[in-house]
Amino acid sequence: MGRTPILLFLCSILVMGCKRRRDEPSPVPDDDTDDTDTDDTGEVELARWTFAVFLNGDNDLEDWVLPDINEMEKVGSGNGVHIVVQADRIEGYSTAEGDWTDARRYYITADDDAFAVNSTLVEEIGEVNMGDPEVLSDFAMWAHDTYPAERLALIFWNHGDSWLRSSDPPPDMLSWDETDSSELSIARGDVREGLEAVVAERGPI
Repeated sequence: MGRTPILLFLCSILVMGCKRRRDEPSPVPDDDTDDTDTDDTGEVELARWTFAVFLNGDNDLEDWVLPDINEMEKVGSGNGVHIVVQADRIEGYSTAEGDWTDARRYYITADDDAFAVNSTLVEEIGEVNMGDPEVLSDFAMWAHDTYPAERLALIFWNHGDSWLRSSDPPPDMLSWDETDSSELSIARGDVREGLEAVVAERGPI
């Protein structure tokens, strides 16, 4: 797996010191236009990059799920780049956007609305365990198949505790799912298992 050209970004989330305005109403999108880049046959064009964000907000980071998707919308897909997200939420932290708490997949499109997610909702996949290697591999294969590109970058959005320096041994979790009391672990081989399943099914991507 080490020679496979999947770019793996291990992202920790810095939330302290951030202040966002949430007091203004969010305008409703005018239509449901899908801005996915397609060719004359309606097929999704081969991009240079697909950035697939495994966005696990099924924990105490849920309040940051929608604001961070909004930040992605400042750029959006296009110009040879696809940006897709699998976002999972949980009850108890944020009631925004109808307080949905399952998992959804979005194709990120650009807009100037900082207070509402207007990207294309591709599908609602129900409650999933974001700490399961099979869920990880399923998302990566979906991104690869649905939004083809020369390169696939898989980005983990969650706590990055296992990369913090501390006097105590840090937890080895990468993607903590509170609903299922489960997590992906690099030390245990969960991430490797998920990515090797992708390579076994799709070959080097």
